[in-house]
Amino acid sequence: MDRAGSVESEDRTGRAPPPPLPYEPKRWISTTIVLLLLAIALVFAFLVESLRADQYTLSFVTGGLPVSDTEVLANHQRLVRDCTLLVILTVAVAVLWAIWQYRAHANVRALVSGARFRPLWGLASWVIPGANLVLAPLAMRELWRASNPDVEDWRRARTTPLLWLWWLLILAGLSLAVWSLLPVVGGGVTTSDLFIRDHRAVIAGGLGIPAAVAAALLFGLLQGRMVLKEDRVRLGVWKAWSER
Repeated sequence: MDRAGSVESEDRTGRAPPPPLPYEPKRWISTTIVLLLLAIALVFAFLVESLRADQYTLSFVTGGLPVSDTEVLANHQRLVRDCTLLVILTVAVAVLWAIWQYRAHANVRALVSGARFRPLWGLASWVIPGANLVLAPLAMRELWRASNPDVEDWRRARTTPLLWLWWLLILAGLSLAVWSLLPVVGGGVTTSDLFIRDHRAVIAGGLGIPAAVAAALLFGLLQGRMVLKEDRVRLGVWKAWSER
């Protein structure tokens, strides 16, 4: 990862410039994350339709009506395809998000004083069981507040309601996903259990769509704020987009 280049010895106000940032922004990382999140929202839409089709087929089986094995197999293959694609996209987003967040925390600590989350702590906030329910949004909240380019004391900056909405959607979606899988945990799964699973999973998948869109919107806004914050602190003035 590239180190930030040096800036001029003095800015327009005659003050010594701040130290260079640990990491230069990698635009392809943030752009890829947004695109992958939107792709996840689209795959969730496909998954909901596949679940509805499977639920419809299972309703025939439950009612004792004839259903071809080909239709049952096709539904199963669609579910496997959509779920596999979701897992791949989620893993890709998780890896890139971890890289981005590590660099973001490192840069924020160079831009402002008093930041609590070190880069590794920011990553750990996602993986500590139980504590991640609170620490993960708090780490993102610090990035949002510290990246405010218009507030000198970042502790007084407000947190966007979008952040709490995004986290609420994440928790609700995960809770509903677990709820949908409960009927099929263990042996002796019946057709009725599969029908209940599909019915609940439709709700969970439907909630996953706005959750992914909210994540993409929040991330895009946060990345834009951080770029402006870096320009304000490092240059002391606004920097035109045409100059970037």
